[in-house]
Amino acid sequence: MLKRLSVENYALIDKLDIAFAPGLNIITGETGAGKSILLGALGLILGNRGDVAAIRDAQRNCVIEAEFDLSGYRLEGLFASFDIDYDQQCMIRRVITPAGKSRAYVNDLPVQLAALRAIGERLIDIHSQHQTLLLGESRFQTALLDSVAAHAQLPTIIFDEIDTGVSGAIADKMGEIITNLSGSLQVVNITHLPQVASKGDHHFLVYKEETSEGTLSRIRKLSSEARVAEIAKMLSGSAVTAAATEQARLLLGMEKL
Repeated sequence: MLKRLSVENYALIDKLDIAFAPGLNIITGETGAGKSILLGALGLILGNRGDVAAIRDAQRNCVIEAEFDLSGYRLEGLFASFDIDYDQQCMIRRVITPAGKSRAYVNDLPVQLAALRAIGERLIDIHSQHQTLLLGESRFQTALLDSVAAHAQLPTIIFDEIDTGVSGAIADKMGEIITNLSGSLQVVNITHLPQVASKGDHHFLVYKEETSEGTLSRIRKLSSEARVAEIAKMLSGSAVTAAATEQARLLLGMEKL
Protein backbone atom coordinates (compact mmCIF):
# COMPACT_ATOMS: atom_id res chain seq x y z
CA MET A 1 0.00 0.00 0.00
CA LEU A 2 1.21 3.48 -0.86
CA LYS A 3 1.54 5.37 2.43
CA ARG A 4 3.28 8.56 1.40
CA LEU A 5 4.46 10.40 -1.68
CA SER A 6 6.94 13.27 -1.42
CA VAL A 7 7.84 15.40 -4.44
CA GLU A 8 10.49 18.11 -4.54
CA ASN A 9 11.56 20.37 -7.43
CA TYR A 10 9.54 18.60 -10.13
CA ALA A 11 7.67 20.52 -12.87
CA LEU A 12 5.24 22.93 -11.12
CA ILE A 13 5.87 21.38 -7.73
CA ASP A 14 8.37 23.02 -5.40
CA LYS A 15 7.72 20.67 -2.49
CA LEU A 16 4.74 18.63 -1.35
CA ASP A 17 4.03 15.63 0.80
CA ILE A 18 0.90 13.46 0.60
CA ALA A 19 -0.10 10.85 3.18
CA PHE A 20 -2.39 8.27 1.59
CA ALA A 21 -4.57 5.82 3.51
CA PRO A 22 -6.34 2.50 2.98
CA GLY A 23 -9.65 2.56 1.12
CA LEU A 24 -10.66 5.02 -1.59
CA ASN A 25 -8.44 8.10 -1.97
CA ILE A 26 -9.98 10.72 -4.26
CA ILE A 27 -7.97 13.40 -6.07
CA THR A 28 -9.78 16.27 -7.80
CA GLY A 29 -8.79 19.63 -9.23
CA GLU A 30 -9.24 21.83 -12.24
CA THR A 31 -7.70 20.86 -15.57
CA GLY A 32 -4.06 21.90 -15.58
CA ALA A 33 -3.79 22.13 -11.80
CA GLY A 34 -1.13 19.44 -11.65
CA LYS A 35 -2.86 16.09 -11.22
CA SER A 36 -0.93 14.58 -14.13
CA ILE A 37 2.30 15.91 -12.60
CA LEU A 38 1.70 13.75 -9.54
CA LEU A 39 1.40 10.69 -11.76
CA GLY A 40 4.57 11.68 -13.58
CA ALA A 41 6.40 11.85 -10.27
CA LEU A 42 5.00 8.50 -9.22
CA GLY A 43 6.10 7.07 -12.57
CA LEU A 44 9.70 7.92 -11.67
CA ILE A 45 9.29 5.90 -8.49
CA LEU A 46 8.06 2.98 -10.59
CA GLY A 47 11.07 3.07 -12.89
CA ASN A 48 10.16 5.42 -15.73
CA ARG A 49 13.03 7.29 -17.33
CA GLY A 50 13.73 10.75 -15.93
CA ASP A 51 13.85 13.93 -17.98
CA VAL A 52 16.04 16.83 -16.87
CA ALA A 53 13.50 19.18 -18.48
CA ALA A 54 11.08 18.31 -15.67
CA ILE A 55 13.36 19.85 -13.03
CA ARG A 56 11.80 23.07 -11.78
CA ASP A 57 14.92 24.77 -10.38
CA ALA A 58 18.02 23.95 -12.43
CA GLN A 59 20.21 24.62 -9.38
CA ARG A 60 18.74 21.79 -7.28
CA ASN A 61 18.14 18.07 -7.54
CA CYS A 62 14.69 16.71 -8.21
CA VAL A 63 13.85 14.23 -5.44
CA ILE A 64 10.84 11.90 -5.38
CA GLU A 65 10.21 9.59 -2.42
CA ALA A 66 7.49 7.06 -1.77
CA GLU A 67 6.84 4.91 1.27
CA PHE A 68 5.00 1.60 0.92
CA ASP A 69 3.59 -0.85 3.43
CA LEU A 70 4.35 -4.31 1.99
CA SER A 71 2.79 -6.32 4.82
CA GLY A 72 1.17 -9.50 3.54
CA TYR A 73 2.22 -9.19 -0.12
CA ARG A 74 5.03 -11.78 -0.08
CA LEU A 75 7.67 -9.77 -1.90
CA GLU A 76 10.63 -11.14 0.02
CA GLY A 77 11.70 -13.34 -2.89
CA LEU A 78 11.56 -10.48 -5.38
CA PHE A 79 13.75 -8.30 -3.17
CA ALA A 80 16.19 -11.17 -2.64
CA SER A 81 16.51 -11.71 -6.40
CA PHE A 82 17.97 -8.19 -6.66
CA ASP A 83 20.02 -8.48 -3.44
CA ILE A 84 17.91 -5.79 -1.78
CA ASP A 85 17.21 -5.89 1.94
CA TYR A 86 13.50 -6.49 2.50
CA ASP A 87 11.50 -4.46 4.98
CA GLN A 88 7.73 -4.35 5.31
CA GLN A 89 8.04 -0.57 5.42
CA CYS A 90 9.72 0.10 2.09
CA MET A 91 11.16 3.45 1.02
CA ILE A 92 11.86 4.15 -2.66
CA ARG A 93 13.73 7.30 -3.67
CA ARG A 94 14.55 8.70 -7.08
CA VAL A 95 17.00 11.57 -7.61
CA ILE A 96 17.56 13.44 -10.87
CA THR A 97 20.39 15.97 -10.95
CA PRO A 98 20.48 19.17 -13.03
CA ALA A 99 23.18 17.48 -15.10
CA GLY A 100 20.68 14.80 -16.07
CA LYS A 101 22.06 11.98 -13.94
CA SER A 102 19.49 9.67 -12.39
CA ARG A 103 19.86 7.62 -9.23
CA ALA A 104 17.40 5.21 -7.63
CA TYR A 105 17.33 3.76 -4.12
CA VAL A 106 15.26 1.09 -2.41
CA ASN A 107 15.59 1.13 1.37
CA ASP A 108 18.64 3.39 0.90
CA LEU A 109 20.38 0.84 -1.35
CA PRO A 110 21.30 2.04 -4.87
CA VAL A 111 19.50 0.00 -7.53
CA GLN A 112 19.26 -0.18 -11.31
CA LEU A 113 16.09 0.93 -13.12
CA ALA A 114 15.39 -2.69 -14.06
CA ALA A 115 15.07 -3.58 -10.38
CA LEU A 116 12.93 -0.52 -9.74
CA ARG A 117 10.57 -1.45 -12.58
CA ALA A 118 10.28 -5.04 -11.40
CA ILE A 119 9.39 -3.92 -7.88
CA GLY A 120 7.05 -1.20 -9.17
CA GLU A 121 5.08 -3.73 -11.20
CA ARG A 122 4.26 -5.53 -7.95
CA LEU A 123 3.23 -2.39 -6.09
CA ILE A 124 0.89 -0.32 -8.27
CA ASP A 125 -1.41 -0.88 -11.24
CA ILE A 126 -2.26 2.33 -13.13
CA HIS A 127 -5.26 2.68 -15.47
CA SER A 128 -5.54 5.82 -17.58
CA GLN A 129 -8.47 7.43 -19.36
CA HIS A 130 -7.07 6.27 -22.70
CA GLN A 131 -7.82 2.68 -21.76
CA THR A 132 -11.51 3.32 -21.11
CA LEU A 133 -12.57 6.14 -23.44
CA LEU A 134 -15.59 5.17 -25.53
CA LEU A 135 -16.22 2.00 -23.54
CA GLY A 136 -19.83 1.25 -22.74
CA GLU A 137 -20.93 0.42 -19.23
CA SER A 138 -20.76 -3.37 -19.58
CA ARG A 139 -17.36 -3.29 -21.30
CA PHE A 140 -16.01 -0.97 -18.62
CA GLN A 141 -17.15 -3.27 -15.85
CA THR A 142 -15.64 -6.30 -17.58
CA ALA A 143 -12.29 -4.58 -18.18
CA LEU A 144 -12.14 -3.32 -14.62
CA LEU A 145 -13.04 -6.61 -12.98
CA ASP A 146 -10.66 -8.53 -15.27
CA SER A 147 -7.88 -6.17 -14.20
CA VAL A 148 -8.59 -6.76 -10.54
CA ALA A 149 -8.61 -10.52 -11.08
CA ALA A 150 -5.26 -10.31 -12.88
CA HIS A 151 -3.64 -8.04 -10.29
CA ALA A 152 -5.27 -9.22 -7.09
CA GLN A 153 -1.91 -9.34 -5.33
CA LEU A 154 -1.08 -5.69 -5.98
CA PRO A 155 -1.51 -3.39 -2.98
CA THR A 156 -2.67 -0.31 -4.92
CA ILE A 157 -4.68 0.52 -8.04
CA ILE A 158 -4.68 4.03 -9.51
CA PHE A 159 -7.42 5.26 -11.87
CA ASP A 160 -6.44 8.35 -13.85
CA GLU A 161 -9.64 10.06 -15.05
CA ILE A 162 -11.06 6.82 -16.44
CA ASP A 163 -14.52 8.39 -16.09
CA THR A 164 -13.81 11.01 -18.77
CA GLY A 165 -16.80 11.40 -21.07
CA VAL A 166 -19.33 9.51 -18.97
CA SER A 167 -22.24 10.74 -16.88
CA GLY A 168 -25.59 9.77 -15.42
CA ALA A 169 -26.24 6.15 -14.58
CA ILE A 170 -22.88 5.00 -15.95
CA ALA A 171 -21.06 7.47 -13.69
CA ASP A 172 -23.05 6.23 -10.71
CA LYS A 173 -22.20 2.62 -11.57
CA MET A 174 -18.51 3.41 -11.97
CA GLY A 175 -18.52 5.03 -8.54
CA GLU A 176 -20.16 1.94 -7.09
CA ILE A 177 -17.65 -0.45 -8.69
CA ILE A 178 -14.65 1.58 -7.60
CA THR A 179 -16.03 1.87 -4.07
CA ASN A 180 -16.45 -1.90 -3.91
CA LEU A 181 -12.85 -2.38 -5.09
CA SER A 182 -11.58 -0.15 -2.30
CA GLY A 183 -12.96 -2.59 0.23
CA SER A 184 -10.12 -5.01 -0.53
CA LEU A 185 -7.50 -2.82 -2.25
CA GLN A 186 -6.13 0.66 -1.81
CA VAL A 187 -7.58 2.77 -4.63
CA VAL A 188 -6.38 6.21 -5.71
CA ASN A 189 -8.88 7.75 -8.12
CA ILE A 190 -8.27 10.98 -10.07
CA THR A 191 -11.70 12.11 -11.19
CA HIS A 192 -13.82 14.99 -12.51
CA LEU A 193 -17.12 13.31 -11.57
CA PRO A 194 -18.88 14.46 -8.39
CA GLN A 195 -20.75 11.14 -8.23
CA VAL A 196 -17.42 9.33 -7.97
CA ALA A 197 -15.62 11.92 -5.81
CA SER A 198 -18.36 11.73 -3.19
CA LYS A 199 -17.64 8.03 -2.60
CA GLY A 200 -14.12 8.62 -1.27
CA ASP A 201 -12.88 7.84 2.20
CA HIS A 202 -10.27 10.58 1.77
CA HIS A 203 -10.38 13.56 -0.61
CA PHE A 204 -7.40 15.59 -1.85
CA LEU A 205 -7.57 18.77 -3.90
CA VAL A 206 -4.82 19.74 -6.36
CA TYR A 207 -4.70 23.44 -7.14
CA LYS A 208 -2.42 26.13 -8.53
CA GLU A 209 -1.09 28.99 -6.45
CA GLU A 210 0.63 32.15 -7.63
CA THR A 211 3.72 32.87 -5.53
CA SER A 212 6.79 35.08 -5.69
CA GLU A 213 8.54 32.10 -7.27
CA GLY A 214 5.89 31.73 -9.97
CA THR A 215 2.99 29.33 -10.39
CA LEU A 216 3.14 26.27 -8.13
CA SER A 217 0.99 23.16 -7.83
CA ARG A 218 -0.24 22.42 -4.31
CA ILE A 219 -2.30 19.66 -2.75
CA ARG A 220 -4.30 19.52 0.47
CA LYS A 221 -6.61 17.08 2.16
CA LEU A 222 -10.16 18.38 2.38
CA SER A 223 -12.24 18.61 5.52
CA SER A 224 -15.90 17.56 5.45
CA GLU A 225 -17.18 21.06 4.70
CA ALA A 226 -14.42 21.68 2.17
CA ARG A 227 -15.54 18.50 0.40
CA VAL A 228 -19.04 19.91 0.18
CA ALA A 229 -17.68 23.07 -1.45
CA GLU A 230 -15.47 21.15 -3.90
CA ILE A 231 -18.19 18.73 -4.98
CA ALA A 232 -20.70 21.59 -5.31
CA LYS A 233 -18.18 23.32 -7.59
CA MET A 234 -17.82 20.13 -9.61
CA LEU A 235 -21.60 20.03 -9.99
CA SER A 236 -22.24 23.64 -10.99
CA GLY A 237 -18.94 25.21 -12.02
CA SER A 238 -17.20 28.21 -10.44
CA ALA A 239 -20.53 29.94 -9.67
CA VAL A 240 -21.68 27.57 -6.93
CA THR A 241 -25.44 27.62 -6.33
CA ALA A 242 -27.39 26.76 -3.20
CA ALA A 243 -28.96 23.85 -5.09
CA ALA A 244 -25.50 22.48 -5.97
CA THR A 245 -24.42 22.75 -2.34
CA GLU A 246 -27.48 20.82 -1.19
CA GLN A 247 -26.89 18.19 -3.88
CA ALA A 248 -23.27 17.88 -2.76
CA ARG A 249 -24.36 17.30 0.83
CA LEU A 250 -26.80 14.68 -0.41
CA LEU A 251 -24.11 12.87 -2.40
CA LEU A 252 -21.88 12.87 0.68
CA GLY A 253 -24.67 11.48 2.86
CA MET A 254 -24.80 14.62 5.02
CA GLU A 255 -27.87 16.23 6.51
CA LYS A 256 -29.40 19.27 4.84
CA LEU A 257 -28.65 22.61 6.40
